[in-house]
Amino acid sequence: MGIRQILRKRCPWKIVRSPFLRYFAFQDPIDCIFYTYSLNHQPSFIQIGSNDGINGDPIYGFILKWNWSGIKVEPVRYVFEKLEKNFRDFPNIALENSAIAKESNAQKFYYLRQDENAPEWYSQLGSFSLPTILKHEQWIPDLQERLISCNVVCQTFEQLCYKYDVREIDVIHIDTEGYDFEIIKLIDFRRFSPSIVLYEHKHLSQSDQAACRQYLEEFGYQFISTPRDTLAVLDTNRIRKAWSIVGGSV
Repeated sequence: MGIRQILRKRCPWKIVRSPFLRYFAFQDPIDCIFYTYSLNHQPSFIQIGSNDGINGDPIYGFILKWNWSGIKVEPVRYVFEKLEKNFRDFPNIALENSAIAKESNAQKFYYLRQDENAPEWYSQLGSFSLPTILKHEQWIPDLQERLISCNVVCQTFEQLCYKYDVREIDVIHIDTEGYDFEIIKLIDFRRFSPSIVLYEHKHLSQSDQAACRQYLEEFGYQFISTPRDTLAVLDTNRIRKAWSIVGGSV
């Protein structure tokens, strides 16, 4: 039995061949896909719901190591200020202080007041969906006292792309606390055809999870899931080339 087979049998990590190392290990299949995709291409991305761009961000390491370029969108002002601070030295990253919605007008958005002593995930609790925020009351007993609702500036996905002259998107990452499917329905997949769409299914109902997959399947996407997220992958030449590195197939 070779080392690849031994490692597969003894641990849950994804073991892949690498042009730089004999073997490279990932516990998260999302990291594995992003890594292999980065080897033969410098991806461009749009990220909706960026938070501070570091804590819990699945593409942060790839921006650092592989020089990904793209747009980060975050509607909450105090969180956006952290995002600005973290990415002020990244000329290839555009930062947008707004929300993506069906219509370009001010809409009510829910988030928690700033608390520098709170856990890292605290500032990630922002959404158009109030019920999604209220789900966290078991971990934050005084959540309703901390809850803020205010109108935020909104624009459509099309307007965002027009503003930044987006011609091509390789990766779309959505983390909007229960609003992910609504965002996905706003994207013109026939125009952009991103190779990878990563979204959080954790806060979607079972029916919306199924409907979201069915919707993306119509555009040719296939899926890899973790307990929290879904990775939708389009069968493209770049993806096939990436998978040839790990000895897999889409």
